[in-house]
Amino acid sequence: MRMVLKPLAHGEFRLVLEILNTATDDRAGTGPLAALEKKCVEFASKSIRHKVSGSVWRQPDDIPARALKRQWQDARRIWEEVIVGEDRRSLKGFFLHLPAIGLPMKIPVPLLHDPNDLANWLLARAIANRQHLRVVKCARCHKFGVRRRGRAQSRYCSAACQQQATIEKAKAHKPRRSSEPERLGRLFRRS
Repeated sequence: MRMVLKPLAHGEFRLVLEILNTATDDRAGTGPLAALEKKCVEFASKSIRHKVSGSVWRQPDDIPARALKRQWQDARRIWEEVIVGEDRRSLKGFFLHLPAIGLPMKIPVPLLHDPNDLANWLLARAIANRQHLRVVKCARCHKFGVRRRGRAQSRYCSAACQQQATIEKAKAHKPRRSSEPERLGRLFRRS
């Protein structure tokens, strides 16, 4: 039986960007890390709804804050290696740990227990459908964004960042204009 990995939906792409852009230096239970944890619990429960009984995602209170932070950093690093890596276009010899999935099924149901399982599952689906090429780390603000097309030369997360980078580059290389007396002196010397 052939296994089909569906392309990432718009909401799943937003979840990937949140994982990549969320600051992982705050304490668990407060701030963006706790909000991200709640969204992932919802995602994991939706993925198995009416297919597998019981809950899959681990309880947030089971893990201390430092270990939780480390797990989210590891999940982010998985995506960063593919997005920022030199050979990300070909991915020859790239191996990925898939989370437990319900087989035999044409469209498998993932059993997501922690951030690494979630990151690996979303990355496997993105690579299978060549969607990983659309995620870019911005050269200006260092945030992650989604391109409209998977071009190799795209380096910015949005058009606004690209415009700001162009403005900054133009200002940095702007030739120094001579002052008014220098210009007048040159004019009079010519005549």
